[in-house]
Amino acid sequence: MNPLDSNPESKLPDSGDPPLIPPFEAPGPSGDPAPAAPDVKPEPILIKDLLRKEKDKEKEREKEKDREKEKDKEKSREKDKKKEKKEKKKEKEFKKADPWQRYKALHDSLKESQDLVDLADHKARFALIIMGALNAAIIILSTRSDIFSTLPQNLKLWLYAYFAVYTVIAIYFLVQAIESLRPRPIPNLTPHGGVPDKADNLGLRFFVDALRYDLPTYLSAWQQVRVSQLNTELATQLHALARINHAKYNAVAKLYLGLQAITVLTAGLLVALGVAAWVEHRVSAPIVAEEAADGPIKIKAGKPKKGGWAILGEPARFDATGVKEPSGIAFSPARGTLFVVGDEGSLVEFDSTGKPVKSIPIAGNLEDVAVHTPSGRLVLLSEKKGQLLVVDPETGQTTGKFKLDSEAVLGETPGDRNQGFEGLAFRPDPSKPGGGVFYLSHQRTPALIVAFTFDPLAPSGRVGAESVIQRMRIASREDLTAITYDGGLDRMFVISDTKDRVALLNPGLVEEAEIVLPGVQQEGIAFDAAGNLWIADDRAGLLMFSAARPKIANEMKAAEQDPAKDDASASKPSQEPGDRQK
Repeated sequence: MNPLDSNPESKLPDSGDPPLIPPFEAPGPSGDPAPAAPDVKPEPILIKDLLRKEKDKEKEREKEKDREKEKDKEKSREKDKKKEKKEKKKEKEFKKADPWQRYKALHDSLKESQDLVDLADHKARFALIIMGALNAAIIILSTRSDIFSTLPQNLKLWLYAYFAVYTVIAIYFLVQAIESLRPRPIPNLTPHGGVPDKADNLGLRFFVDALRYDLPTYLSAWQQVRVSQLNTELATQLHALARINHAKYNAVAKLYLGLQAITVLTAGLLVALGVAAWVEHRVSAPIVAEEAADGPIKIKAGKPKKGGWAILGEPARFDATGVKEPSGIAFSPARGTLFVVGDEGSLVEFDSTGKPVKSIPIAGNLEDVAVHTPSGRLVLLSEKKGQLLVVDPETGQTTGKFKLDSEAVLGETPGDRNQGFEGLAFRPDPSKPGGGVFYLSHQRTPALIVAFTFDPLAPSGRVGAESVIQRMRIASREDLTAITYDGGLDRMFVISDTKDRVALLNPGLVEEAEIVLPGVQQEGIAFDAAGNLWIADDRAGLLMFSAARPKIANEMKAAEQDPAKDDASASKPSQEPGDRQK
């Protein structure tokens, strides 16, 4: 044993420690050496402590390695868990559904199919609402005879073809709407005597199947039913609803296709009418401007060289204030005034000097007016609605409406609906129902005068074949626009506008003479109490021929005295076969 080992102070320092050097002693101020510093011995570093520290570091490194290994194991376990979870999820996704899962899925699908049925019905109803609005617009336009009467003939032919195509399309797609909304047939099934033992489908959910059971058997079936049987029934119902939805949505698709076609046709019609109106405006605007530049519209003389009595002279002219496009006129003996109607539904009362007295608002396209002298009521002719309106001039109230059966009154089908009844007159006769006879003039195809009776004091009614007394064609006359009766001469007067003539007829509706009628577009005729002849002219307003009655009476007397002098060459047409005189 080394003797140094027993003496701790004799141990050598570690090779890394500095060597032990004696401390330096500095001299004192007097030159004497400084006193020695106390002897401080450094603390020795033991090899044992160094070894222990080294071991501790080694342990720390081992622990760090263990911790790293534990982390790796934890990550591996997490990864395994995720993989296991993913495999379980995948296995669950590809696993067959159990009975209750199938029941829930089938029930949800059935509910969705029923919602689709309701949605298809809502779509069909909405399409019908839109189609109804479009059809209403087309019907309103097609009944506006005032619109179509101004169109050129070639455009009218295209419009007739358009309406034919539109009608076919509308009817076809209306059938598709019915197909979409119609209820499906219910099968007749044989009643069950009991609960089937081995049936796949007991038929418990659908009401038709349920009614095959009586109540006790039905309750027993619900107690015995299996989930698989319910699933089979749900799948059967779902398949049936799929077929129903397939048929419904096919019909709805066709319905909306038709709705698009009808919309395009309606837009095309509106564009065509707009273009026609624009063309008419472009054509008529220069004419109106020319007339405005030239002053008031000139009154045509009526072509006296073509024959007839040219005895009326130049008319006095009055503005038809408040009446747009005057179309009819009548004199009221009880009030001493004239009533004038217009195409746009206006009715105005004028005094004998041509000044407006009263305006009565009346809706409709009015063609003529007559005074029912026994009651003082006004009878208005509405061509578009095909009816007679009775109006009290005092109150302005409409007291009666009478439908005109055109075919029955004429005795034949009219050739042109836009050239219908234009004139109306009344001749007092106490022996007749209503106190007299009414006369209608039909403009053309046929140009005809019809005598009939009805009671204007009744609240409403119908004028048909049973009301007709007589029908009479006026030979070689067309465009019969107005008619009136003058009690002073006991004669009927009918305007033939295209020839600027007034045909003079006896009470039997036989033409005796024709009178030259100056004007522009004569549409109404009446005599006042003083014997003046009043004409309602569509473009010139009101025309008054002074002392027309005595002039006509003198001409009639001269013709009786010298028939050869009568150059009117009036024809004597015979009464139509089947006409009757009451």
